[in-house]
Formats: sequence, C-alpha cells, structure tokens
Amino acid sequence: APVVASAWGKQLPLDSADDPRLKEFVRTFAQGPQTPEPGAPCTGGAGEPVG
Repeated sequence: APVVASAWGKQLPLDSADDPRLKEFVRTFAQGPQTPEPGAPCTGGAGEPVG
C-alpha cells in the first residue's frame, strides 16, 4: 500500500513500507535539525492509536 513518510516539512512518498528508503528517511530525520523540540517525547497525544 502507498505510504508517505513525513518529518516536520519533509516528505517521502513511497509505494510501500518495504521500500528501503524508508529506513534511511527515519535515520536521517528522527530527532534531526528540522525538529522543533529536539529530545521532546512523543507522548501526551489525544485519542487512541488506530490499526
């Protein structure tokens, strides 16, 4: 299924989550310089996860 990886203004459209570019995208942008609050936890959201 098609997916789009996104990280604070950066996007990478992919045909599937198996695309090897996804790992590189995450490696590059996880807590990267574009992150507005580096080191902040991803907790405290609203609602329940889906899927």
